[in-house]
Amino acid sequence: QTTPGAPGRGWKVAALAGTGLALLLIGWLGVVYSAESASYDATRWHLGEAAVQAGWPVVDVAPGYEWIGWQPGLQRSILQEPTEQKAIAMRRTYQAGLCIQIIVNPGGRPHKPIVAVADSVGLMRKPIKIYAVRWPMACNKPPKPGTPGAVYKVTP
Repeated sequence: QTTPGAPGRGWKVAALAGTGLALLLIGWLGVVYSAESASYDATRWHLGEAAVQAGWPVVDVAPGYEWIGWQPGLQRSILQEPTEQKAIAMRRTYQAGLCIQIIVNPGGRPHKPIVAVADSVGLMRKPIKIYAVRWPMACNKPPKPGTPGAVYKVTP
């Protein structure tokens, strides 16, 4: 028996249904976000592999933090950047010799020599083009002869 003015059974059912729906929505967003991230990261990783297969040494390729942290010879520590000058110096050290870089959805063909290209497909977005390109900087090691983008004038 309910007291007048007290919430009844209908209120409890509505609260449980609302909670369940909210949890399902949060779970769905988690799945979508994870799939988006995995697709993007996998595409960058595959571009790194494509650059290596095209003749670029592993230590010249920089398709993302995962690659740099995983590949032998590329492990680089990331430290806190206390000042702007220190941050710039650390970024230069981190990027030193990584002459194959990734450009995401440049809105057209990049103006740098293209080493590899791939599409990243997501659940909630249009596919995006991701390019591995030869960056105008010195490499850690020379690529194999005939490698795409190998002949590229680097200005210090």
